[in-house]
Amino acid sequence: GWGTGTGSPGEIGNQVIFAHARKGQFLPLQEVEVGETIYILTSQSWYGYRVREIKEVFPNQTEVISQSEDERLTLYTCSGFGDSKRLVVTAYPL
Repeated sequence: GWGTGTGSPGEIGNQVIFAHARKGQFLPLQEVEVGETIYILTSQSWYGYRVREIKEVFPNQTEVISQSEDERLTLYTCSGFGDSKRLVVTAYPL
């Protein structure tokens, strides 16, 4: 799901997308590496982003999904034993 109140592709702000770490959703994020390219398709255009940071956080570390003063894409999913943590992938426009 698209995070309510987050940015939109091509605009300033943190664009946050949430999904479960399941097949057909964000399970492949476990394999992503810094430097890889992510594409987002909207009704208007394709937008490309390069992965700059990958980290695990605890669910209460919500600063990773806060608004930003730059354009960025944040992909957010469950990780850790019993989904106790969150995997956060941050990417910036190409």
